[in-house]
Amino acid sequence: MAKKQQANKIQVSGEKAPKEIPSSLELMGSIDFQAGEASEDGEDKPATFKLLANTGKPMEVSGFYDPVVVDLNGAKFDKPSTPVIQDHNTSLRIGHTTKQEVKGNKIVASGIVSATGPVAQEYVADSRRGFPFQVSIGASIKDGYFVEAGEKAEVNGKVWKGPLIVAKKTLIRELTITVLGADSGTKATIAAHHKGDTIMDKFHEWLKAMALDPEKLSEEAYAKLKAQWEAQQEPPAQQPQQPAPTQPIQAQAPQQPILDLTAQREAQALEDQRVDSIRSTIRAFSHVETVEVEEGKPIKLSSLKAKAIRDNWSPEKLDLTLRRAEMPQEPATGPAIHISQEMGASLQAQALELNLCKQMGLPMKAQNKRTGEEYGLEAQYSQQVLEAAHRPEVKAPSLTMLCDMTLGAAGKAYHGNKKDRDYIREVKAADAALKATQGFSTLAVSNILENVANKNLLSAYQAVETIWNQICGIKSLSDFKAHSFYRLDIHGGYVKVGSDGVIKHGTFGDEKFQVQADTYGMILSLTRQDIINDDLNAFSDIPQGIGRHAAIAIEEAVFTLLLANLGSFEAVATNKDLTIDGLTEAEQIFRDQLDDNKKPILVTPDRILVGSQDAVPGQRLFEQLNLMIAGASDTGAVFAENPMRNKYRPIVSTYLSNTALRKQDGTKFANQDGDQWLMFADPMQLAAILIGFLQGQQTPVIESEATAFDTLGFQYRSYHDWGVGMGNTKGAVYSPGA
Repeated sequence: MAKKQQANKIQVSGEKAPKEIPSSLELMGSIDFQAGEASEDGEDKPATFKLLANTGKPMEVSGFYDPVVVDLNGAKFDKPSTPVIQDHNTSLRIGHTTKQEVKGNKIVASGIVSATGPVAQEYVADSRRGFPFQVSIGASIKDGYFVEAGEKAEVNGKVWKGPLIVAKKTLIRELTITVLGADSGTKATIAAHHKGDTIMDKFHEWLKAMALDPEKLSEEAYAKLKAQWEAQQEPPAQQPQQPAPTQPIQAQAPQQPILDLTAQREAQALEDQRVDSIRSTIRAFSHVETVEVEEGKPIKLSSLKAKAIRDNWSPEKLDLTLRRAEMPQEPATGPAIHISQEMGASLQAQALELNLCKQMGLPMKAQNKRTGEEYGLEAQYSQQVLEAAHRPEVKAPSLTMLCDMTLGAAGKAYHGNKKDRDYIREVKAADAALKATQGFSTLAVSNILENVANKNLLSAYQAVETIWNQICGIKSLSDFKAHSFYRLDIHGGYVKVGSDGVIKHGTFGDEKFQVQADTYGMILSLTRQDIINDDLNAFSDIPQGIGRHAAIAIEEAVFTLLLANLGSFEAVATNKDLTIDGLTEAEQIFRDQLDDNKKPILVTPDRILVGSQDAVPGQRLFEQLNLMIAGASDTGAVFAENPMRNKYRPIVSTYLSNTALRKQDGTKFANQDGDQWLMFADPMQLAAILIGFLQGQQTPVIESEATAFDTLGFQYRSYHDWGVGMGNTKGAVYSPGA
């Protein structure tokens, strides 16, 4: 059951960073109503109830981003007697508890239906007919901690895997009767008790004799079977008193009905599917506050869920009812989707973006394995947005919801069929109007989707393990003209000033390197069919593909240039493979290089570029303290100290050696070889290859683009401006290998 969370927060600490979560939560469980017995004076005793809440398992709780498990050792009731109400509404009284305790891995309580109003009477009447009510226990968290993904915590005698929140200490404040729970381990059993053995107990024994579990039957199947059982019961006939028999009477086994159990189980499966669909539909429309099922009689969303289950609504009927409810009745009434004045349009739009990204599979936490750069959603959104994303009005967003929000923000409304062409045209017109009057309005559907597409593209782009940024010097280009960068060789030297006090002029060397940016890009569209089908996957797949291919395009351009210019670098002997001897010779050649003034370059190399087959040897040379000398002794292996340990970090690329690779145009790469390798300096000190980005923008972008009038959809363009060029060839030494 949805419940508005308290505004105050508590800090839940994990091993990495504290997190803020709502301080209140709801625990779901089952309730067993029992009809009261008649007293001697003829008055009915009040009906009693028993409830069981929370089996100690992690639960998905409204207002919490991660599952919550309550440590029942730290749970207790706030008062000796707790009121029992409906839907957390204190004016809808039902009764109170007479006994309550936290026992083992369960929260149990019993009490009486002490209220005399129609709400209490309705619950007693419905429970006698077998309706499976449940209970929502409102509790406040006083202490808790966060368990990270991959870590474990032992709570309630079991070990649970993170991510999850452990509520270490909780205070139970209220008991609310509801319909559906969140804890799959709790059960609902309803009984109408009489003196001695209960009728319901006999009915349940009858069910169990046929291998049917009364607690797992759907409401419809339960009612049908109960009616069938009742029809078989004969009222006791009035028999004259007989003397006690001298012989024992043989007890007769109860007559077992002939039932089609396969059909009953099929009916149960269908009913479970219907209820699950109703739950899913209610979650999708959590932004709708009230629904007018009967004219002039609005009801809450939680009550509608109960009604849909109780009255055997189909999921399609519920969906249609909710879609009608979110449409404004008059054009001047404002947006069809609720725009929270408390949140503000900008914060609400960002929260919608975050939830859309989550629905599309973007990770909350992610790190590039090579660069260590964080690119998950937590790194891209503020803490305020992360908290706002839990609010019900922005949860489970859809394309239709964004379109309706755009209409409302523009002061428009659409009352027709949302699958019509006119609906898309109205949304496009509202989107254009918002941009014309408010600039790039955060409430325009095209802008929200543009931001989401950029997050998708960036995530996919940064997830690719490229190595160009580890061997290339990065430059910012002001325009698309060829940019020249000169080698920092100064002629004339830094000489002593003579007695005349005249400082000599120096000049830069003539060698220069050029980089020129070009534009790479493509267009993607969100079609009318995608909007009608509410298909977010159709929208998310394209920017993710663009992001990956944009990263690969740069990698391909860098290695095309590098492989074509291997002859430009100083080289070691042709028989020097990736060994201590090979690295020693390459290091000497690198250090002995001179600039144009015959002065040492004074730059130390710190990395090697190898093909995939040399990944393991390269890592051993970098990490191991001692290396085995092959063939050094006939009696056994001989180890020698590794002088190259921690000196040359290996960078592995399949472009250097995999001859099966092809460029985007289908042609082969030049000069690939499995044995070759290169030694590089830090490109920030001496760059052998240069890459330039227009205005320093290192990642591609997506922008919304107005489509033609006859195009029923939205169009987006993605582009990236960059170029590569050779730098100072003294920044690397080449080895062709053995």
